[in-house]
Amino acid sequence: MKNFFKNKYILIIKFIFLALFLTNLSYARDDFSPITWTHLLPEDVFDFIPAGGVKDEMWKDSEFLQKLRNSRLVTVDELEGTKVRITGFMVPLEVDYDQIETVSEFVLVPNAGMCIYVPPPPPNQMVLVQLEDPVEVRSMYQPIGISGKISIKSPNADAYDSVYIMHVEKVEDVTFDDLDLGR
Repeated sequence: MKNFFKNKYILIIKFIFLALFLTNLSYARDDFSPITWTHLLPEDVFDFIPAGGVKDEMWKDSEFLQKLRNSRLVTVDELEGTKVRITGFMVPLEVDYDQIETVSEFVLVPNAGMCIYVPPPPPNQMVLVQLEDPVEVRSMYQPIGISGKISIKSPNADAYDSVYIMHVEKVEDVTFDDLDLGR
């Protein structure tokens, strides 16, 4: 009889630990699918480029140049309305210089310094980030991760013509080891 109660308590304790473990898992799990910058491009977007690479004379071919220009705006329609997480670098659009420099809208780019020191990436390789609550401005060399719902819009002239827009729920600092640029 004593053994019965001992086994019963052990079983109850195991059940409690299992319940706590499963509860923690559900809180820790994000509903955001991690993506990389290559996920923002359709697989066939550069099919017009020959397997051997671009030749010098192709840069003079108006048809090739038009295809290249068009490839900058091609999007992955299946991403519309999905909740994703992507890493990159912040390029603030308008900074509030009150006590702490904050921003409620910025462009996320795949490489540090893009749009400031080098030409901006193609419109389909930037994400216009819109926040309900402003966040502290990050250094252009501080990688961040953003999580939110992604949408596809017409090129936004105020945001380097970006075509992807995210209403972001979470902005977090990440390390360079955490960057997943999809290369």
